[in-house]
Amino acid sequence: MTLAKKLEQLGFSEKEAKVYVALLEVGEATPHEIAIKSGINRATAYVILEHLKKQDLASTVSKKNKIYYTLEPPLNLLDSFDQEKQEIESKIGKARKLMPELEMLERMSSEKAKVKIFEGKESLNIVRKDILRSGCKEVYNIFNISLGLKYFPQSSTDHRDVLRKMVTNKKMKSKVITIYNSNKPTDHLPYLYSEERKYLPYKKFPFDCDFVFYGEKVILFSFQDLLAIIIENKSICIGLKAMFNYIWEGAEKYPSLKQGNKSKK
Repeated sequence: MTLAKKLEQLGFSEKEAKVYVALLEVGEATPHEIAIKSGINRATAYVILEHLKKQDLASTVSKKNKIYYTLEPPLNLLDSFDQEKQEIESKIGKARKLMPELEMLERMSSEKAKVKIFEGKESLNIVRKDILRSGCKEVYNIFNISLGLKYFPQSSTDHRDVLRKMVTNKKMKSKVITIYNSNKPTDHLPYLYSEERKYLPYKKFPFDCDFVFYGEKVILFSFQDLLAIIIENKSICIGLKAMFNYIWEGAEKYPSLKQGNKSKK
């Protein structure tokens, strides 16, 4: 390996290494002479020589109205590295002292709720895709099935049916609380698919939305406004899940919906 290549390993650029080696070999020369010896154009060689001068690796003398660059002791290179080391150690020390403040701000930022808002009928499909991309293992859902069927009638391409198949393939566990119109309970049966489900009559629980909890996110969906809001915040999600579990336990006293003698799965 050439000396120039070894200098590059110390942080010299290719051209800097060539100019410095040329200066080492001649000891003293004009910028034009060093440019010729190093194979670097004169303007670039001059800029590099000035940089070496600032690092105390070169100096200048004037002779017969000409500027000559002379070599300073190579040991100055070690002094330069020692100075860099001291500066880096000083920065490390300052960074360590700053860490508690930086980490506190990072925690505060991560604890803030991240909110996304979607509008229109396609918003339901967007949020359901977000559930599947999240990689979560459990999904909690509470929704008004009458409004769900009104604004999203069942069909071969129904969003919920598509989600049901995808959830089954990904083996997600789900708990669903279904709010139904007690006057027409059997109308809602084809729409039910969850692994675990409970039911509440609308007259006891007048709920006109769709809430979904997964991972550290919650979806708030308004059927009437076709507005979906995704909130990502651990504390909010834990709180709403606690509310869901409270409602889940309270739904025990209401019977499951049946069609004839068969429960629709």
